[in-house]
Amino acid sequence: MISARDNYNEDISEFLSAVDENYLAMPSVGDYFIVEFEAPDIDKNLTRTIFLKSTGYYEIHLPKDQPMQTQKIVRNWFSARKDCGVLK
Repeated sequence: MISARDNYNEDISEFLSAVDENYLAMPSVGDYFIVEFEAPDIDKNLTRTIFLKSTGYYEIHLPKDQPMQTQKIVRNWFSARKDCGVLK
């Protein structure tokens, strides 16, 4: 891992570098983090696929009295990536 920073530009690598009970809390809507890894160069005609294996749990910050808003989650995820320059 090269770096791991949250949306407040805080180094969060200690939360991601070990399997322990030291979880990264992201209590507010809009919280996100960006992790950078070294990766070998690939041929320009190929695409890279990334898989994430994680431990812990995730609580979605949506109103509990309304139905699950799956499309909103997906849209917000892609929007956040574009805003921080991860997706073009």
